[in-house]
Amino acid sequence: MFITEEYLKSIFSLNIPKEEENQKRISAVIIPFLLKDGEWFLIFEKKAKSLRKHAGQISFPGGIKEPNDKTLLHTAVRETCEEIGICENDIEIIGNLEPTKTLTTNYAIYPFVGIVNRQPPYKINTDEVEKLLFVPLDFLIRHYPIKKGKLKYQGKIRETLLIEYEGEIIWGATARILNKLLPKLL
Repeated sequence: MFITEEYLKSIFSLNIPKEEENQKRISAVIIPFLLKDGEWFLIFEKKAKSLRKHAGQISFPGGIKEPNDKTLLHTAVRETCEEIGICENDIEIIGNLEPTKTLTTNYAIYPFVGIVNRQPPYKINTDEVEKLLFVPLDFLIRHYPIKKGKLKYQGKIRETLLIEYEGEIIWGATARILNKLLPKLL
């Protein structure tokens, strides 16, 4: 199934969400679509193992809302630029999805969808990101819906949505966001 840029733009809409009241932990991410050699990829990052929270996990680029961020979209773009060097001029934001909560750290994650218009390599902030993972969109669509499995993380066995790609496991809130994104593409 070949997806055009026009098709992507037609299925998403951008509504800058308001933060949920009483939600103390707020973050925003970008779901970055990249067209490379005629094939669509989603760009994920593997968090640095030295981080206090979410260490070593696969996620979309983004992070915690700071007081001077005007909007959640600003948070997502600022954090993506800081983490992986894809900045405002490198990406066209075409929509957003409803927020997803993390189950153990109680963050509300606000995902925005964007098309990256600059090819790799990107400048990775190694304090925050170990590496980037470019996952073919076709692979993700073929594995939709993402199913539950067991995963050992920080000494605990967890039952969670998960999908493995090239030895890396995408799980938890990131997998739940994928399960919200992928049906829109079918």
